[in-house]
Amino acid sequence: MARANDRRACLVPARGGSQRVPRKNVAPLAGRPLLAWTVEAALASGLFERVVVSTEDEAIARVAEGCGAAVLPRAAALAASTATGVDVCVDALERWQAGGERFDVLAFLLPTSPLRTADDLRGAWQRFVERDADFLMAVTDYAIPPFWALEERDGYLRPFWGHEYLKKSQELPRVCVDNGAVYFARVEAFLRERTFYGDRLVGYWMPRERSVDVDEPVDLALAEFFLARRDTA
Repeated sequence: MARANDRRACLVPARGGSQRVPRKNVAPLAGRPLLAWTVEAALASGLFERVVVSTEDEAIARVAEGCGAAVLPRAAALAASTATGVDVCVDALERWQAGGERFDVLAFLLPTSPLRTADDLRGAWQRFVERDADFLMAVTDYAIPPFWALEERDGYLRPFWGHEYLKKSQELPRVCVDNGAVYFARVEAFLRERTFYGDRLVGYWMPRERSVDVDEPVDLALAEFFLARRDTA
């Protein structure tokens, strides 16, 4: 059961390597390192006893500390591209518990979602508590209904979902996609299930203009555009 007085920790994973955007986690975005947007939102939310950045990279560690976060040095094996977010979370929780520090709820915030705000975090937490959930993730609507998907077979395009492509968008069920911006999990359930897609999972809807996931250089430009719009709104 999620309770307002649960002990809550926030973990932000930020390894040094990046395949598509060099040094992505400290890439400049509107005059600040990408990582800073997530750390500052987490701190401004007032939700967490600890905001911790997991990294193996000294430069990223300095940025994290400069923003007010603690740093959890990450082993080289967990800095490889094959390491998963679950691996990083389990490592942090086990190390905290070994040091006598236990939390009821873990928030996992990817620095590649810089447009998520402190208000989003507070709204997500409120939904997590109200729904008595074990897991929560931020979601957004698909820009184009996935039921209109096509696949290429034998050199020709065919509807992937059969005759669903004939329906208007308002006739289709509302579906959503994980936008990568916010994950909450009850620690006991997370360590048991080893996933953020566990039972008793609820969603926190976010608009697409705050759901940019920085994966390629064009995403940084898009995030900068939305930040500029936010400043002039």
